Amino acid sequence: MPQSEEHALLVELFRRHPELAAWLAELSGRVHLPFVYSARTSDPAHPSSPLTPDAVILITDEADRVALSLPLEIQRGRDPDKDYTWPAHGWLERWRQRCPSHVLVLATSPTIARWARQLGRGPACRAARTRSA
Repeated sequence: MPQSEEHALLVELFRRHPELAAWLAELSGRVHLPFVYSARTSDPAHPSSPLTPDAVILITDEADRVALSLPLEIQRGRDPDKDYTWPAHGWLERWRQRCPSHVLVLATSPTIARWARQLGRGPACRAARTRSA
């Protein structure tokens, strides 16, 4: 699916406010953040690869060690490839950062959120969130 203005704006929102990704991941109940943490963005490893998430958010602990990597995917429609790419995002970031990694999917509709929750049930793909219209 070609990148829309909505998609680009949502990616930019998370790049400018990575703490939003941390908050959504924790809200999912599947991710536990350090008691004291900060969030920052990281450039994806291979920006032009289909195995590259829209953004990567790194959660660091009070000693500034990366404690969690959150590859972020903005999902506006169904895409059967996501069942394969989302787990790859998680595993690649886990390897790259040497820490736990959970893929955070931001679905732009409740229908897409339901669809996304069915995919990527591997250990690297954990949270699907819905953005209110």
